[in-house]
Parts: sequence; C-alpha cells; structure tokens
Amino acid sequence: MRMVRQIYGGIQNKMMEVVYVSDEKYMPFVKTSAASLLKTNPDAHITVVSPEPVETDFDNVVIPLTEQYRKRKEHERISQTTYLKLFLTELPYKKILFIDPDTIVQKPLDELWNMEVEYLGMCEGHEASKIQAADLGVEKYVNSGVMLMNLENLRKIDFTKKCLAEHPEPKLWCHEETLINVAMQGKIKYLPVKYNYCYNRDYGDRTLDAEDVAIWHICGKNKSLMSYEPYEEIYEIKSFIKGKTVAIVGNARSIFDKQNGKDIDAHEVIIRFNRGFVTVPAAQGSRTDILMLACELSIDEKASYKSIYSVNRSMGTRCGNISIKNRIRRRLRAWIGKQPSTGFMAIDLCREAGAAKIDLYGFDFEKTPTFYNPEGYVTWHDYATEETIVRDLEKRGIVRIN
Repeated sequence: MRMVRQIYGGIQNKMMEVVYVSDEKYMPFVKTSAASLLKTNPDAHITVVSPEPVETDFDNVVIPLTEQYRKRKEHERISQTTYLKLFLTELPYKKILFIDPDTIVQKPLDELWNMEVEYLGMCEGHEASKIQAADLGVEKYVNSGVMLMNLENLRKIDFTKKCLAEHPEPKLWCHEETLINVAMQGKIKYLPVKYNYCYNRDYGDRTLDAEDVAIWHICGKNKSLMSYEPYEEIYEIKSFIKGKTVAIVGNARSIFDKQNGKDIDAHEVIIRFNRGFVTVPAAQGSRTDILMLACELSIDEKASYKSIYSVNRSMGTRCGNISIKNRIRRRLRAWIGKQPSTGFMAIDLCREAGAAKIDLYGFDFEKTPTFYNPEGYVTWHDYATEETIVRDLEKRGIVRIN
C-alpha cells in the first residue's frame, strides 16, 4: 500500500486522475471497478481516498472525518464515508474524475476527461430523480456517483464549506448528493447520461442500449454484479504471464509471408489458438506455452502443441483444462459489439495479467483468411472493430503488431 499525504498547490495533471472514496468494506468493489477502468483506460492514475488507511495497490489519501455528517432522515445504506466526496478539494490536483466504487467501466473515458467544466460535470439521475428535483426546487437532480471536478475552481468558491452550509430541509433523504445538488445549483454542467447509467433503473425516453453505456452504476442494495474479480478462475496462468514477454501468435495466412519464427521463440511466453498448428517454424516459431481453444481437438492434436496450459474460451465445449467464464466474454462482447475472437481474448488476458510486453504475430484482422479455414468461410467476429481497439492499444504502447 502506498500512502500519499494531503498536499495543496494544484498539480497540473495531464493524465486521467481517477478518484474513489471508500472505507475497508467497499474496497473489494474498488478493486473490481478499477480493473474494469484500466482495461479500457490503461493510462489512468487511481487514488483511493479513505477516512482511515486501507490496503490497496493504488495511492491512498487519508482524510479523517472528525464530525458526524450523516443526517437523521438518511437511508441506512448511505455511509458516513460518502461525505468524503465533499473534501476532495484537498487533493493536490487541478482536475479529477470521481467514480463511485460500485461502478463498471466498459468504454474509454478520454472524451469525458477532456471535457471543459468550470466547476462540476455530473449526470442527471434516472426517472425518480425528477421527483427529487421538484422536492429540492432545482432544475435537474444529478447523481454524485460520477463527477468531473475542476478542483482548482472548486477551491476558489470553498466547495466544502458551501456544501455543508445551511440548506432547505428536503422531504426525501438528505445526504452528500443532496447537499451538492442544492449548493451547486447553476454551477453544474450536465454530462451525457451514458457516463453514469444506473443499472436496472427506469430512464424513460432516455433509455440506452447496453453497448452505448460508458459507466454502469450498480446502485441500490444488490451489489452481486460487483462480486467478481476478472479472470479469478485462472490465477495460475495470470501468475505465469505476469512480468514476462509474450508472443501471441495468430493464424492469418499472412504469417507465412515473414520469417519471424526466431523472434517468436525468443519470448518467455508463447500463446497459440485452435488449429493453428506449427507447419512452418521459420514463420510461426516452434514452442507453445498456452493454447487457447474455441473448438475441440483430438487428444493427438492437442498433444502436438506440447503446451503447459490449455484454456477453454468457448461456451458449451470442454476443450481446455482451464476455463474463462462466460461473464468475461460477455464483457468483451459488450465492448466490441460481437463475440470476441480468441486472439482478442488472449490480448485482454495478457493485459489483465500484467505482461511486461505483448507482441502480436499473424494478426491482420481478416485482410487474409485464417490459414486453416475452408474457402468461403464466414467469420462471426467483428475484426474491423477489434483492429480499431488493438491499434489504439498499440498507440498507447500496450501491444506491438508485427
């Protein structure tokens, strides 16, 4: 755990600064939310603000809560810790993106991060928020689960003091979100609702398709969707990949156009797929450490790879000795729009496992056909979208396409 002391001064932060507020109880949710965030926003820097030190791999800023801020009419699920949102101006940054721990990020947030806000950027809540807006006498009732915060300007207007000052007594709950809605009336920029879309809530004519949501907010008492860690079922493979150089060898026919075999074999971990048997070692390399399968192979075919691990990535088959669960594939499908290819899943696995280097060979995104497929074979993957995502990862230095 890395501890960071409270510092003033307004550091110019060019990278995406993402902040969570949590106590020890909610840290498992922070871990899940942060994992989803870093899959699509790998350059984000994460800070966890807490009233007491917490165990985390991220920076931890401790801001003690010396007073009792909860109001007597609040619902029991609202914790004292959530009031730390009102004290985030104590962080040393000019700008932050605050995200609640009970969120799942499924898209890049660069567009959101680059938006200009004078004070706060927030999303209007679901249909019930219209009742809350009428109760408080505000234009729109915004949800505090995601906030783009201009800390420099918020410090100038003494945001914390402003929110904790006297305010009209509402008929509904009175918690930190209510205080922000009242105190910052007229100073909030309304963000597209896709950046804080409450799961299983009614949005009326603002309802979005699942694939259009950037940040899911798992609000309410049922947090079952926050209860998993990505790839929890393959810890051993994650450990095997972590910190190592990895060659992911695809099966595009164009792989035979180059003599990359020695380069491939120089990697510490080599991953192959399906029926991509080595027929030309000078082009494909010779070793296989991890075999990822979406199809069943005979005993002899599987043995020919001499792999250390075989991984089943396909629903309804028993082709590997370790399985990637369906929820992982569903998350990637929501990202791409179609079922992910085995190669795309391998890239995601290596990123999640913390590979030191990820080199791709035999990936041309359907510019040439898969060398073992019959003529006229029609794929069910969206290689164009996968290429866009992977080339963006290449620009970020996360993968290299050979």
